[in-house]
Amino acid sequence: MDSTNRTALYLREQIVAVCRFPGLKRLQLACNDISIVPLTHNAYTADDERWTTAITHIKQLDLRVMYSSGQDTSQLAKSIAIFISSANELEVLHLRWTQDSEDEEGCHDILKNLEQRIFPSLQEVSLSKSFTTAQSLYDLLHRHKSSIRSISLRDMYMRPSIGSGDWNSVLRELPGIVDLEKISLWNLWEIYRDSKTRVTELEMYEPWILACCQSKRDGLSMPVYSEWLQNHRATNDTASDPTAPTTPPGKD
Repeated sequence: MDSTNRTALYLREQIVAVCRFPGLKRLQLACNDISIVPLTHNAYTADDERWTTAITHIKQLDLRVMYSSGQDTSQLAKSIAIFISSANELEVLHLRWTQDSEDEEGCHDILKNLEQRIFPSLQEVSLSKSFTTAQSLYDLLHRHKSSIRSISLRDMYMRPSIGSGDWNSVLRELPGIVDLEKISLWNLWEIYRDSKTRVTELEMYEPWILACCQSKRDGLSMPVYSEWLQNHRATNDTASDPTAPTTPPGKD
């Protein structure tokens, strides 16, 4: 085992040791590629088995992983996914999965590695500084539609496709899948061959999604986005117009 692998193994051992405390319910962990997984493509050894079951009792996981640009991330993603998957009691997941290069957004979808996993108690999901696809988000939401109540998407990147859609399609489908009480959207980007574009009107999507979820809870039809947006802007324009009457005609 070379020095890099020894360092990786040592750091994993320390993480496992900390996670083993039975009273620990919240884990915040920031790491890079050599801190997490040995640089080998061999099968997992007995030493790695404790890594895959280290956080079975953790309820809140804040995991920030930075990987090197240009490297094959498949082994790293597999290790991270197995690590997260062992959290059987997970209620809150904050995940940041990003490259170390500021000039590149990364292109590995970590959610793809979690596509077979269901966390029965998952209530809050926060994803940031990561690349994903519409299909991966759909799959995650459908698997946890009965439990998720809060979603945060910040500085996220997506490559739109004809088959699965783009950010706008995901956001408009979202209230039909999960019953949210809280949502936060910030800097959602779409990546194209020679450029990237930031999604607009995110500040409008947030209240519309919450309004849709409230309508579902009240047994009402969800408002159509275009109609809701028009009414919302008209209401705001009236409220900001100092010449608008404050009492109905004939009531003064």
